[in-house]
Amino acid sequence: MGLTGIKILVQQAQTTPSWQNVQQFLQLAKQWPQIVGGVVAQQSRPIALTDQGILRVAVSSAVWAQTLTFERPRILLKLQDQYQLPIQDIHFSSRDWRSQGFKPKPKSNSNAASKLSSAAGISPNSGDAIQPPAPQTAKEAFEQWQQTLQRRAQKLNCCPQCHCPTPQGELDQWQRCSLCHARQKLINISQNILENP
Repeated sequence: MGLTGIKILVQQAQTTPSWQNVQQFLQLAKQWPQIVGGVVAQQSRPIALTDQGILRVAVSSAVWAQTLTFERPRILLKLQDQYQLPIQDIHFSSRDWRSQGFKPKPKSNSNAASKLSSAAGISPNSGDAIQPPAPQTAKEAFEQWQQTLQRRAQKLNCCPQCHCPTPQGELDQWQRCSLCHARQKLINISQNILENP
């Protein structure tokens, strides 16, 4: 078989639906950052499209898998609009990330949750909660915990005695925070002991 025969075979193969699906999948993988946004693309990679129409996406952690699973319908609609691939569903797996040997790019900013929200097309005030990615260091974990406490404290009423943010249940039960209530109990006990030796 000469080179002309090979050229004809390649041209025939390129016209088959399976070849076209492979080419479209490769195009999808190349354009993944434009589809899901840069932050999400750093933590996820499409790795296969099964015969059943399931797009397998490797993600860097279980937190990312859960977060993107919530965003799956939106991503699926975007993919179905842009590509002729027979994509029926998307499965996200951190196991695939490890088995493929991918490594996440380091985060350049500690405000990754807001970047993820904007990348996913969710406004910060829309009420859709997105979990931030898992912290990589103890410092990041502490900062996330501190930010969560600050957000919660902003929604609380203040204790009338110490003016600290206080859960409504404590205010309903004692008309003050639990610390002020405990302090007052200790003062009462101390006074009782001093008055009745």
